[in-house]
Amino acid sequence: MTRALAAFCAIGLACAALPAAAAEPSCETADAECRAFSDASKAPARGGPKTLVFIGSSAYRLTAWEAERERRCLALIGWAEARNDGSDGMSAVMWSVANRAADVLRPSAPCDIVAAKGQYEPMAKRAAPKKGAKHAKHAAHVDSDGDLPAKEAVKRILAHMSAQRRVIAQGGMPEWPKTWTSSDKRTLRVAKVVAWRVDSELSSDPTRGATMFYAPDIQTKLGRKAPDWADPKKLTAIVGGHRFYLSPSSKGVGGLPQWAMDGRSAPPTLVESAEEGVAGAAGRLASLASDLSASLHGLFGRLPTSF
Repeated sequence: MTRALAAFCAIGLACAALPAAAAEPSCETADAECRAFSDASKAPARGGPKTLVFIGSSAYRLTAWEAERERRCLALIGWAEARNDGSDGMSAVMWSVANRAADVLRPSAPCDIVAAKGQYEPMAKRAAPKKGAKHAKHAAHVDSDGDLPAKEAVKRILAHMSAQRRVIAQGGMPEWPKTWTSSDKRTLRVAKVVAWRVDSELSSDPTRGATMFYAPDIQTKLGRKAPDWADPKKLTAIVGGHRFYLSPSSKGVGGLPQWAMDGRSAPPTLVESAEEGVAGAAGRLASLASDLSASLHGLFGRLPTSF
């Protein structure tokens, strides 16, 4: 198993079942277009009239085929990056892609962002899994639900995503992946609905305008440092395992309070603040004592031993 694959699995990304959410997003009863996108596997025919399509905070004039393509790009990258963070995590990733596409200095579309080289870890170049005896061995060891072993499933999904990046870059329609586990099947269905709702008229942007994100745990597992653009002052949201940032060129600031940047889900209580204050003071005293001891050792170490 590659180091990157081990890192994905080590933190549960794509290798562990997604915890059950309280309520998964679904299409409105009267929204036939949403249901068609989330339920159908076949894309609309090319051509036809262009209509106004809203994605994120932007409006595009697209044919039905083009609109399907852009939404598939959003759903795929959100699912590949954050399906273990639930619908909120996937929504945040998709909104950040839509926000980058809406950049007034470099306007583009979601598929252009997703297909850009070196931008998203699941889209990195990878070889397709080998078939044959090894493939048959894994196929013979599915569990009672028909699921493949998690590590084999994620390997195949990442290979699929890599192949779809090339399809998107060439202007083609990305294909939905084959889901090898029941959890992946469910979260892909959720990702499709979430992608449809990445529209400022249907949902709000959980990233507050972010265009960049990364997963600290994955970076650590891969032996990498935080990206240069991960400026705490540009941090806008922490959703699941991902941190979201404004573009380095943005004049705005993230504005998250310190407790949020520390990874807390809520401000510390008065008791916690007091305990942390005492612990911090004790730590500083211990550091001062260590420095004093080192200084005294250095001083007396230089004094003559006899007169």
